[in-house]
Amino acid sequence: MRRLALFKGTRAAVRRQGFQKDVRLIANATSAHCIQALAHEALGSANTEALTRDDRVSKELATALRQVLISTKDVPLTDGYRRNLRHEGHNLNLAFGSLTVFVTFNFADNYAPLLFKLCNGEEVIGDITCDLSAEQPDMPSLHRMQQFIAESPRAQVQFFKLMDDIVDIYFMGIDGSFIGQHHVQHVFSHTLREDRFPCTCIPGLGGFGIAELEPFESQARGFQHGHRKVYKIPATRENDVVRLFREQDPAVLHTLLQDLQQALISCAESLQYEASTLPATQMGQNVPAEKFTTKQQLQSRLDGGLDLDGTHRQLLETTPQDGGGRGGETRRGELSEASEKSTPGF
Repeated sequence: MRRLALFKGTRAAVRRQGFQKDVRLIANATSAHCIQALAHEALGSANTEALTRDDRVSKELATALRQVLISTKDVPLTDGYRRNLRHEGHNLNLAFGSLTVFVTFNFADNYAPLLFKLCNGEEVIGDITCDLSAEQPDMPSLHRMQQFIAESPRAQVQFFKLMDDIVDIYFMGIDGSFIGQHHVQHVFSHTLREDRFPCTCIPGLGGFGIAELEPFESQARGFQHGHRKVYKIPATRENDVVRLFREQDPAVLHTLLQDLQQALISCAESLQYEASTLPATQMGQNVPAEKFTTKQQLQSRLDGGLDLDGTHRQLLETTPQDGGGRGGETRRGELSEASEKSTPGF
């Protein structure tokens, strides 16, 4: 699929107006131009788009790289694809106004009972009985689950698409989204639709959704996750905002700024940070502390170091690395046994 997308993008780039003029420059690009660009230390870590705009890169090399960006706009994991996503996001802002919801869902990718079922096709392996109807199904170790997923990557893909569809339909109220060739199943027949909005006619987290963009990001473990932004109706568009600020009456501008300030304060009051261990604390359960690595400690400056004014910074201790990746063979059923005994009744 990547090769077909690359061929398709190359064909479109070759047929575009002005390509014949660029061919002359591309033909004159040599390895010496690449070495000259790499000689600049600041360009060593620059992406393809940054290189095309830099004056220190030769015109021949910049033209060739610009052609690569155009040819790879539909090829995932390339700079051309990332630039195309950024342009799509800007187009949505112009067409539908500012976004309503920006949210990132992280699924239980490596340790989901349903994924265990998809990988194995049965609920019993050895002494492990994974009953999907149970409140806490018995599961193998994380290391064993990673082995199952490595043996069946297709099951992981199917599980990710299922979870992403559930989020679209039941959280966002959208049933017209798609990932590549996979399309979310419509809630009702398309013959009953009177517009082209991808909304299920049920308000979601952002109201009645009319557009959505979800670039995926790798996490170097398990699934990627998508940064989803959703637009709704009614929405204020960019030209409407510009028109409001061009108002000549000072009283109208003063009222507008006051309304914006109040809206910002109301939004800030509604935001709340919830630790991942907060629900367990509220239920009276003892769970391990949130993961906090040495790198996070340094980046957040919660290392107890000394500031320039002589005061000591707050110290937040790091948590030990879990052993689930290689040597952690403890099953979830054994870990939750003490928790089940102390769970209060309702």
